[in-house]
Amino acid sequence: MFPKKKRRKGLKFRKKKKPLYKRKGFWIGLTVILFIGFLVWTLFFSSWFQIRYLEITGTETIDKNELLNFCREKIPRNFVFLSSQSIFLVSTKELRESIQEKYPQVEEVFIKRRFPKTLTIQIKERRAVANFLGCQKTFLVDKEGVIFREENNSQLFLVQKEGTKDCFLGKKILNQKEMEALFLIKDKFYPGEEISVIKFYPFKAEVLAGRGWKVIFSLEKDLAKQLDNLAVLIDHKIKKENLSRVEYIDLRFDEIFYKLKEKTTD
Repeated sequence: MFPKKKRRKGLKFRKKKKPLYKRKGFWIGLTVILFIGFLVWTLFFSSWFQIRYLEITGTETIDKNELLNFCREKIPRNFVFLSSQSIFLVSTKELRESIQEKYPQVEEVFIKRRFPKTLTIQIKERRAVANFLGCQKTFLVDKEGVIFREENNSQLFLVQKEGTKDCFLGKKILNQKEMEALFLIKDKFYPGEEISVIKFYPFKAEVLAGRGWKVIFSLEKDLAKQLDNLAVLIDHKIKKENLSRVEYIDLRFDEIFYKLKEKTTD
């Protein structure tokens, strides 16, 4: 009998590694990667979710076909260096801002996704409340004080503002205080008398009536009370039939000042 060989102490035997394709984790990872790849392709590149239809409503002065083409140009997005019109990738915020920048007459844009392939775009155009004269041009101004189209509407009165510069479409030309004054004067001006021009200054507003008489209001005091005082003054002192003789009425102070033209004699 031969003597048994002694095993060296500290000697370790490594198990033989399994091939990668025989490992369970490999197949789980590959499955996950394939699933994610399929999901990305389906959502962003398959024809199932590519925007094919645009529905635009609410346009009045805007050419609908022109707006349609503009939106189609803005919809495609790049994803992993590839262009896609996926309904999931379109940025409604950016599209809304692009439309409002391109068309200053647009007040609001409502965009909705209608799966799987349709985008609905509802336009709300600005409504003119007055004409605005500035920078030697006449514009339409809306309820927010924004000028949005170069045009003169003969049905509306004229607004001016001292020191106006840079009259570009989409600019908020009248501030909130001035717009509130405009609407109050329009609503409560002396009954039966038309407004021809309202001109705003830093602390006052001058109103030229249709028959040529002028009223000066303070923008620092209660405007509604000044309008009430105007009505009382005309009804009880000047009289409506004499309004054509009025040169001006100044309501800015506690004491009301006014001047009448001299009566003409035949």
